[in-house]
Amino acid sequence: MLGMLVIVLGLYISISPFLPNILYFFHHKTVVPYSGKLASYYGGSSNKNTAPPAENRLVIPDININEKILESDSIRVIDHNGVWRRPATSNDPKKGNMVIIGHRYLYTNPYGTFYHLDKLKVGSKMAIYWDKAEHVYQVSQIKVTDSHQTEVEAPTKTPQLTLYTCTPLISGKDRLVIIATEIK
Repeated sequence: MLGMLVIVLGLYISISPFLPNILYFFHHKTVVPYSGKLASYYGGSSNKNTAPPAENRLVIPDININEKILESDSIRVIDHNGVWRRPATSNDPKKGNMVIIGHRYLYTNPYGTFYHLDKLKVGSKMAIYWDKAEHVYQVSQIKVTDSHQTEVEAPTKTPQLTLYTCTPLISGKDRLVIIATEIK
């Protein structure tokens, strides 16, 4: 009996970091929460909400993200979930490089906000709702960088959205970086 309990517990501990991937495979569906340009890329499928949200949000339908963009001087603001705009980066989606960071794995809740960020592909669409306006982006580049490479946060002359998180899963060794350019 004790041996069986140890085996079950060992299996649970072994697969728990990957459970969100398993659940994603069986339950994934694309939902676009607001009408607008982003909804039109998904066949107009949208709920009845027509106005952009009042708060600043990041919406990535392909991985079911619809999160308030948190503002703070410290990344600690996302210790339990959410996404954070890096303070030293653009705070205007029409200018420069806006950098948004999210945890990929949380030990208190394994399903971190950017857990499925690795499932995005070049061409995936997303939107920033900023000051009640919709800004739609398309993924143009996906790369992995060393955790000390900060050039992904550098200002740009054209509007750009940069998302990043830790990779591989449950490690801070490297950064998974998604670069998206605004669709005019």
